[in-house]
Amino acid sequence: MRGHGLSETKDPFDLSIERLCSDASAIIKLYENNSSRKIILVGHSLGGAVLTKVARSNEIPNTLALVVVDVVEGWI
Repeated sequence: MRGHGLSETKDPFDLSIERLCSDASAIIKLYENNSSRKIILVGHSLGGAVLTKVARSNEIPNTLALVVVDVVEGWI
């Protein structure tokens, strides 16, 4: 996720929910080699809020399930 570990971006201070969702979708699509395979999205805290919005957007149509642990309230 943006700002974690050794990640580098052009704008590291853009931590809007829209940007985080765009980042997450892009990463999922990188590893989505076979669109017929179902995937399960799992997110903790802010990651849970981000993946909830990604799942709701239907941008990843092969999502089978969403697991959210300790979500940040007010973001979903």
